[in-house]
Amino acid sequence: MMKVDPMTVEDVAANLEPVLSFKEGGVRELIQRLQCSSKRGHGVLPDNTLVLERSCEHPAVVNGVCNDCCQTIEEDGNYGLDFSYLHMGLRLSRGEIDRLCCLETERLFSQKKLHLVLDIDNTLIHSFRSEAFSKLGVPKDDMQEVDGIFVKLRPLVSDFLERASTMFEMHLYTLGSRSYAKKMAKILDPQDKYFDHRIISRDESPGLVKTLDLVLGMESSILILDDNDEVWPNHERNLILMKEFLFTGKKTDENEMNTPLNDILKALSAIHTAFFDDNIQATFRDRDVRELAASVRSTVLKGCNLYVSNVKYSGILRLIAKELGATCSKELNHSVTHLVSCYKGTEDFNRAVREEKYLVRPRWVKDAYFLWKRPAEENFPIKKSSKAILKAIIA
Repeated sequence: MMKVDPMTVEDVAANLEPVLSFKEGGVRELIQRLQCSSKRGHGVLPDNTLVLERSCEHPAVVNGVCNDCCQTIEEDGNYGLDFSYLHMGLRLSRGEIDRLCCLETERLFSQKKLHLVLDIDNTLIHSFRSEAFSKLGVPKDDMQEVDGIFVKLRPLVSDFLERASTMFEMHLYTLGSRSYAKKMAKILDPQDKYFDHRIISRDESPGLVKTLDLVLGMESSILILDDNDEVWPNHERNLILMKEFLFTGKKTDENEMNTPLNDILKALSAIHTAFFDDNIQATFRDRDVRELAASVRSTVLKGCNLYVSNVKYSGILRLIAKELGATCSKELNHSVTHLVSCYKGTEDFNRAVREEKYLVRPRWVKDAYFLWKRPAEENFPIKKSSKAILKAIIA
């Protein structure tokens, strides 16, 4: 069995420190594992001596070299995952990822915190290149600029981050470049209070999708905020889909009185409270934030009985309503509380008026989904005349 020169614990720690010292207990646990491995293979050794062998599992590889045994690992694309966002050139084995996920989640549990992954573009900000910004015709004072990129922060985003940080350890995740991600992180977190090294970009991601494999935490403790569900094909249950933030420079844009971040924060707080409820018998490790999120969401339209009429893609709308806790009837009967329709003046509409039911257009259900609350029905009146149905048929 081939050996390398004996190394002291202090020597190994010095080598590992630049890579893994960001983890609480990470260096210590790696050294303890190496000590146990050495003793099993070589009998009793001095307490401060390690003999490293080729049987090393290579938990952490930096620029193609194992950080434990210094063996060169072939770059065939089959070894572990790229964690260059933590340290340039770092790849972690599946076993090491699992170990650190458990370690990090247990650390957060001790602080009564969970993991929160935040998309950047159209979730927290809207960014423009210079040429696109010039077409908006808005003052530069309303924007922040870095290297020719103009950035509009979503209203109340700073307050959101501060309050969310008391309940979650937060990650930024974008399919933009690492350089872009770090620039946006500096705008969102100028004092480096919230994200530290936890900024993931397309440089580490597999193709044009995002994955929680790159987040060092148990999936049952992670929530995601993103305006695009298509980039999370394998983590739909962790996702809280955000309403897209687009800044146009018009009065219809979001403002501090009209932003979904406040409502989402309330939903996150409810989920967090449910997760750490002392009345639940299960241990934190056995609890699942995805199930609790679904439970909280199912209360949004609880008690509402909807009849959907003359609505395109009505099947999808019914599925959304049921996810929010509503009941959907196949006919307009006395138990129905809401008529959801695009057109007024129809037979269903007139009957619903006579029976004093709520009359709302489909956007009422969609806003309930994005805001995690029951919107005021009077803000969603049915406006189109039934004559529009005939025009649509003729067209």
